[in-house]
Amino acid sequence: MKKQIMAAFVASLIVISGAQAGIPVAIDANPEWAIEAGRWTERLKQWAETVKHYENQINAYKQ
Repeated sequence: MKKQIMAAFVASLIVISGAQAGIPVAIDANPEWAIEAGRWTERLKQWAETVKHYENQINAYKQ
């Protein structure tokens, strides 16, 4: 009986300390990361379009 109580106590300490340790989770509670990711995605699309435009101009010049 004493071993079971001690095991339960140790298990609860492990769970509590893990919850307070700031273990990262997959989704942050703050949605700002999603907004920033959207901005970077838009910028990447613009840069890709610019590169494609420059590539077309260079190819036209070569002909």
